[in-house]
Order: sequence, then C-alpha cells, then structure tokens
Amino acid sequence: MLRALNRNLPLPREHGAWAMVLVPAVVGLARGSAAAWEWGALLVALLGVFVAQDVLVQRFTRDRAVPGWRAFLVSAGVAAAGGVPLLVAGHWELLWLVAGSLVYLVAHVARIRKAGPRAHRHLAFETLTVAVLCCSGVAGAMVAGSPPVEWSWVWGAAAVMFVGSTFHVRALLRARLARKRGPFQAGRLAVESLVLHAAVGAAVVANTIVGGSSWLWLAFAPLVVRAFAAPALLRKGDPSLKAAGLSELAFTSLWAGGMVLAT
Repeated sequence: MLRALNRNLPLPREHGAWAMVLVPAVVGLARGSAAAWEWGALLVALLGVFVAQDVLVQRFTRDRAVPGWRAFLVSAGVAAAGGVPLLVAGHWELLWLVAGSLVYLVAHVARIRKAGPRAHRHLAFETLTVAVLCCSGVAGAMVAGSPPVEWSWVWGAAAVMFVGSTFHVRALLRARLARKRGPFQAGRLAVESLVLHAAVGAAVVANTIVGGSSWLWLAFAPLVVRAFAAPALLRKGDPSLKAAGLSELAFTSLWAGGMVLAT
C-alpha cells in the first residue's frame, strides 16, 4: 500500500523541509486561539501545498521520469480540502501567502532551469527557500487570530532557527566530502553557523535584559551551544549524519516548546 501511495503521490524526501513546514505552523497556531478544526485544516492545506509544489518543480526541471499530473491534482485537492474551509471561515489573509508562494515557485523553477539542477544547493537560494517554508508559521499565527506583529515574530524566529540548522548541516556535509577528497580545516567550515548563532545568542541576552520571556533560552540556547561545539566535533572525527538528524529533531522540539511557552 505504501509503495502504491508513493508511486501515485511521491512525497518529498527532504526530512528537514517537512519540519520547516509543519513545526512553525504548530508554533503559530499554539501562540493564539485557533479551534481544533482550524488546526487540522491548516496542517492538511500546508501538506497539500508542499507536496504539490514539489511535484511541479520536478515536473518542470527534470529530464528523467517524473511524477505525472495525477500526483499534482491529488496533492492540490488535499490542499483545497484544508484551505477552502479556512477561507470560508474568513481567513482571507491567507491568500497573501498563497500569492507569495506562487511567486517563489516560479522563481524556483526558473532558477533551476537556468542554472542547473544543483542551483537549489547554493547557500543564498537555500536560505531563501528556508525563509519561504517558514511562512507556514505566519499562516498558523493568522489562523490563530494573532496580531500582525506576532506573524512577524513567529516567522523571524522560525527562519533564524532553521537557517541556523541549515548552516550546521551544511558544515557536516562539507566535512564528510572534504575528508574523502583530502585535508580540510574544520573550523572554517562552521564559520557561517558561528556568526549566525552568535547573533542569535546576543539577541536572546538582550531580550532577557529588557524583561522578555526567559523561555527563549530553552528555544535558542541549545542551538547556540551546538554551533560553538561544532568545530571541535568536526575535528574529532567523521560526523555521523544519522546522529546529526536525531539531534536536529531534539533541537527542533526544544525550540518549538520554548517558543510556545514564551507566549
């Protein structure tokens, strides 16, 4: 059954992208007063949109066998099943996110078709993709009835968190590739992550000084510690991608819990 489902509706393989879509949305919903059905409808809509855009990107950018239009129609139908009830309930502001997503999708396809299938691996493009995926947090805050300032706060916190994770995982991947090709300097590989997380740490400290919620320490402190420990871990030996994946799951859970408690 699972094989048949994957054949007719191929699911994106990037596990981190699934988290970037779902976790910010849950945080946004939890920081407001959304009804139970709104939770379900939004998550269903986001999953449908995520799979539909992945099918379209594959359809327009790959020469080998790709998913057919049936897969797109099924995923688009799932998105409509969740999204239409929300629009009927008056959440028309979600259409702004839909419009922005369409603009990004066109840019995504054009970028890959022009620069090659590995264009999405470039740091700037990958960072933009993370920022767009984290707009699910804005959708959650909208549905929960939060004010616009809360939309920006949830999106910004999610984007910083997942961009930092992207930098960290990139450092691990570079380390493994470099060891196969020759000597490398581990400290240099994590410099992007260190700079970003140093700024995040400073922001958390400043938030505490001005009387903000101390729960943000639970959300961001583990990420900052991980970033500064990365160079030593990279020098010690080959990083385990499986262990890295499990640790990212733990860090993401801590971040989500801290963000909800900091409401």
